[in-house]
Amino acid sequence: MKISTTLQSTRIKITEPSISDIYFIEQDETNNRFYVTSDNGYNGFEGEGFSSLVSAIHNVNKMIKNYFNDRCEENPKGW
Repeated sequence: MKISTTLQSTRIKITEPSISDIYFIEQDETNNRFYVTSDNGYNGFEGEGFSSLVSAIHNVNKMIKNYFNDRCEENPKGW
C-alpha cells in the first residue's frame, strides 16, 4: 500500500493509487468531532464521528487495508 495524505484547505484527503475511492476527513465546527466521507458514497456524518484526528486517520487506513476484502476480492500482489 502507498497511502497518500494531503492537507487541503478545510479537510484531509487520503488516497491509495490501487483503489478508485478517495477519502476525506473533516472536522465539524459545532462539535469538534472528525468525520470521514468518500467520493464513492461513504458518509461518516451519519455516525458519531471520531474524537481525535489520529483516530479518524487510523479508521481510514483500516478501511483502505480492507478495501478488497470488503468487496470479496483478493488483495493485489504486495498489498
